[in-house]
Amino acid sequence: MILVGVFRRQRKLRGSVIIWSHSIWLTTFFHIEKGLLPDLSLQIENIVCALDVDLQGAAATVARILRDKGQSVDLVLENKPLKWVFKRASRINAQRLILVGSSEWQRGMVGVKILSTGEQNEVKLDDLN
Repeated sequence: MILVGVFRRQRKLRGSVIIWSHSIWLTTFFHIEKGLLPDLSLQIENIVCALDVDLQGAAATVARILRDKGQSVDLVLENKPLKWVFKRASRINAQRLILVGSSEWQRGMVGVKILSTGEQNEVKLDDLN
């Protein structure tokens, strides 16, 4: 007798959960159709990557400079291949990829690639904005 009561209560709860989740889905669907939900897609302005493990501190410095100027930055400190970095930049909708290489860093510069156009050039740290 006790088990029958437990199963009946679980069945009632399961049914109410299904109705509740369906109503949440409908509400969300109608909000999307009416354009009432904000755009929550991830948008990062810059992704900074060191081309050498020894330059991770330099990459962190570049990220700090950009953040001090009010820009959003994703800093890649792992030793990942460039193909992974480009995929990450695409996934987060980054506008620019900033590469910190040893020869550029010795001259006080970094490589900047505009991802929408593919344009790439070297920029002095002071001119980075």
